[in-house]
Amino acid sequence: MFIGIDLGTSSIKTILVNENQKILGHATKSLDIINTQNGYYEQEPDSWFKATIHCFENLKKQFPKEFVSTEAIGISGQMHGATLIDKNNSILRPCILWNDTRSFEEAKYLDETEPLFRSIGGNVVMPGFTAPKALWLKKNELKTLRKFSSRLQGHPDKKKLNILDFGTGALGQGLSVSIGYSLSSKLSLIHISEPTRRYASSDAGFGVKKKRGG
Repeated sequence: MFIGIDLGTSSIKTILVNENQKILGHATKSLDIINTQNGYYEQEPDSWFKATIHCFENLKKQFPKEFVSTEAIGISGQMHGATLIDKNNSILRPCILWNDTRSFEEAKYLDETEPLFRSIGGNVVMPGFTAPKALWLKKNELKTLRKFSSRLQGHPDKKKLNILDFGTGALGQGLSVSIGYSLSSKLSLIHISEPTRRYASSDAGFGVKKKRGG
């Protein structure tokens, strides 16, 4: 058995699939969007976890035997969300979502002053991307940004956002966004934090059988 999770902007959607790729069941939980003013779109990261748990409980209730036989979980999620975490793995503020446009001035500035964004990054700088959001946070929420920890991001000594070179697949050596705080981001590396690893390796309260000898 396999579980698929889609962390969408409007809801968490999950499916339970057997080894023949037949969908046995599904569960969905809506998510709230914080829209305090025009162009501002945020979400509480904790709501993603709670909604996923809700979906898991629903699937387990519908298909108890199949659920506990789950061998793997696949996850897809939103793009370009800026979620700030401190050194204790605590969330500092609501996630600034991919469709948030508050950093349009910062995006325009980066696009006009860093031509390598287009040649190396392969994109016009848009406010939904993380780099302009980081600059907006520096201007508007400096106290929060100072609490941000890059320990989960790798290379905490670098106070830059590195950009992936889509031509070579490597991090662009000639292009980085200095924002004055530890916001290093290696796009070619997925680092799983220890609390996440512990949770993933446990039954997590749902009675999912761990595959032995794997």
